[in-house]
Amino acid sequence: MKYLLDASALLNIVRRLGEKSLKILKENYILTLTIYEIGNALWRETKLLKKLTADEAEEIMKAVIALTKFMQIIESEDPIEILKTSNKIGSTFYDTAYVVVALRRNLTLVTDDKKLAAKIEKYQDIILKEYKRKLRVVRSADL
Repeated sequence: MKYLLDASALLNIVRRLGEKSLKILKENYILTLTIYEIGNALWRETKLLKKLTADEAEEIMKAVIALTKFMQIIESEDPIEILKTSNKIGSTFYDTAYVVVALRRNLTLVTDDKKLAAKIEKYQDIILKEYKRKLRVVRSADL
């Protein structure tokens, strides 16, 4: 089974497992936007929440970048399709990009975003109608 990891899942795996993350991440997928989402999360934890120092954030980003060299980095799909789907399921454009790519490429979505997982569950009927299949979703701790 192949996985598409969103930013929340990738960041949690790297934090939890460090170098051992490679076993889980190798040959799995992220979107090109995932690195930017992680950068934004690290910036937020540094500047707004004061949970990390700038040096700590940079070290985490270096680890993420090193590990993603062993992953498949793919572009998100058709922006119009993403927008339509995001309006149907009430999720952000960024989050829906993961949903659409996972569905189109028959990947299991790995997310630790509880709101996104709840929306996917709530709208599985719409997803099934549109894509002729349900989207499988797991948390990073389940890998």
